[in-house]
Amino acid sequence: MDEVYTGLAERLNHPKSPFLLQILQKIMTPEEGRLVLELPLPTVELAAKLNANEGQLNSSIQDLWRRGLLTATKDGYAFWDDALWLHDWSLAVEGLDPVVRQLWKDWIETDEMSHHVAKQMAGPRTPYVRLVPTAKSLDAFKKVSNEPVLPYEDPRKIVEGVELIALRDYCSCRRVMMNCEHPHKTCLQFNQYAEHDISRSIARKISVDEAVAVLDMSEESGLVHLLQNTAEFSRIRSICNCCECGCFVIFPGKRHNTLRETIAKTRYEAVVDLEACEGCQLCIDRCNFDAIDMVKPAGSKKYKVYIDPEKCWGCGVCLTVCEPEAISLKLVRPVMHIPVKASQKAYMA
Repeated sequence: MDEVYTGLAERLNHPKSPFLLQILQKIMTPEEGRLVLELPLPTVELAAKLNANEGQLNSSIQDLWRRGLLTATKDGYAFWDDALWLHDWSLAVEGLDPVVRQLWKDWIETDEMSHHVAKQMAGPRTPYVRLVPTAKSLDAFKKVSNEPVLPYEDPRKIVEGVELIALRDYCSCRRVMMNCEHPHKTCLQFNQYAEHDISRSIARKISVDEAVAVLDMSEESGLVHLLQNTAEFSRIRSICNCCECGCFVIFPGKRHNTLRETIAKTRYEAVVDLEACEGCQLCIDRCNFDAIDMVKPAGSKKYKVYIDPEKCWGCGVCLTVCEPEAISLKLVRPVMHIPVKASQKAYMA
């Protein structure tokens, strides 16, 4: 039995992790593990090799796939090649074992796993994922600028332009980390990825209006929109609405100082009108990137907001709570900041 789980852990690039071995033992029986280790392989060959019934094998494989333990490849169903993907696909299912949830949380909070994720999500030249600004901040930008907002950097235009949208029942990251009170039903999947999640019964089909409502709710809650780093509209697979509290991308990136390699900034940057700023400080808690501080400008009796341009990712979340509208976005990066082609390695489910 130990050899089965060790073999599975090796496939996921963590052969010596006690956390992963315990997780695998909880989510998969030894018999299922032996089957998984033989994949991908035609059912006829599997049946002969394992001395099993073809029908039962097909049923077991489908069950493993629905539980997020297998992925569909051009060669057939196969086990994941990294624990990062097992995390995302297996933790969105109904009836998650609390012990499994705690094991994942404990493991992610170790330097070993968080550093591994940070390295996996860091692109060689450009990050694999990027942010888009909030809809409210883009509306404010359009009122004062003649510069066009590109459709693939407007979250509403993205959901309007896809054929099928699905809303996941759970955010895998927040469900495991449990470090905040942000909503869980915020992960939007598109087209074939939406079909996949619907067929696994971990998501439901929603309309464009419902998707926009999810975006609005996420922005009001202080979440940032994260998606594939590409200007190729058809290759945008999903919009994840994330927070620093438990996001499997932001959390490791901040912890290991790899955010610049992990997440591409928007083409925008938040700026402050000091005269309009009332010093309420509400925007500070909204910033997921620690870019906002309070300073006392020369000649002022009040503390005012200061936004560090180096730390600002241009998400616009701070604007949602700025009642005097002292914060706005300015365009600071060219169109070519967003690459046309998405990396094949990039994956956000």
